[in-house]
Amino acid sequence: MTAREVLDIVEAWTRVYAMHLSPTSPMRTKGARGENHGPSFQDVGPLDMTSLRYMQVFDNNGEIVGCSNAHPHGQIWITSSMPDGPALELAQMSKYRKGHCGRHLLTDYARLEMDRRERVVWQNDAFLAVCPWWAVWPYDILLLPKRQVRGLVDLTETERFQFAEAILQVTRIYDNLFEMTFPYISALHQAPLNATQEELDSSHLHMHFSPPLLLPAIKKFFGGYELYAEPTREITPEVAASNLRRAGNQLSDVSSNGKAAEVSSQGGLVLEGSQESISCRRDGSSWWRRLTGISRRLRVAA
Repeated sequence: MTAREVLDIVEAWTRVYAMHLSPTSPMRTKGARGENHGPSFQDVGPLDMTSLRYMQVFDNNGEIVGCSNAHPHGQIWITSSMPDGPALELAQMSKYRKGHCGRHLLTDYARLEMDRRERVVWQNDAFLAVCPWWAVWPYDILLLPKRQVRGLVDLTETERFQFAEAILQVTRIYDNLFEMTFPYISALHQAPLNATQEELDSSHLHMHFSPPLLLPAIKKFFGGYELYAEPTREITPEVAASNLRRAGNQLSDVSSNGKAAEVSSQGGLVLEGSQESISCRRDGSSWWRRLTGISRRLRVAA
C-alpha cells in the first residue's frame, strides 16, 4: 500500500467517528473531513447518537493472532458503554492533567522519549512511534501525535497524511524485521463519542501495535507468573526499539520528512533480557538454549 491509500482508511475512520459523535459534543463542529476520499457511509440508518459511548477501531493482522480472513481488514465496534482499556487510560490521563497544571500525560511522555531517543523507532513532523517502557509484547509500538489531539476530527489535513504515513512505516518496519509478513493487533484510542468536557480535555489520540512474535518461529506466551503475577519481557523496550530502527534504516522512508532515530554502529538483530525479566537465564533450560541459539544465528556483524 501507499501512504495515499492508507490515508483513505484514516479518512474513513474519521468520517465514521464524526457521524457517531453525540449531538452535544464540541468536537462535532469539526465535521468529517476528506469527503472526497474512501468509501461512503451514508446508509447507516437512524441512530440515537446520545446513547453511543465509544468507537473502537482495531485490526487483527495474521492467523497467529486469530485473524480468520486471509485478506487485510479492520473492524469498528461502537458501544453504548466505555470499554475497560480506554477507560483506564482516560482516568490516568485525567489524573495526570489535574496534578500537573493542565499538562497532558502523553504530550509530556512524547517530549521525554524524543529527548532520550533510546526507545524511539520512527517519527515525522507530527507523529512519534516508540517502544514504550511499559510494553508487554516483545515489539510493542505506541504511535502518538506530538501535540494533544483529542480525536481523529482534530487532525489537520497535513496531520492526517502524516498519520497515514506513520502507520504505513510502522507496518513496513515490522515486515522488514524478520523479512516476513509480521502479525500484529492494532487499536486506535481517542475521546469518547459523548465525552464530557473533562474527558475531552484529557483525551489524547494514540494507536497501539501489539505483535506476538519474539523471533520468526517463536511466539511469546504468558506463563503462570505472567498470567497471575505480572508480565515479564524477554527483551527490553530499548533493545526492541534498536532492532526496529535497524530494520527501518534498511527501508527507504515513505516521505522525506520521516526519519528513524540514530542507532549504534553494531548491526544485526539483538536479543537480550535483564536479570529481572529473565530469572531462568542461567538454568540451562532447553527453551532458553533454543532462544539464544536462534539469536546467535541472527546476529550479523556490521
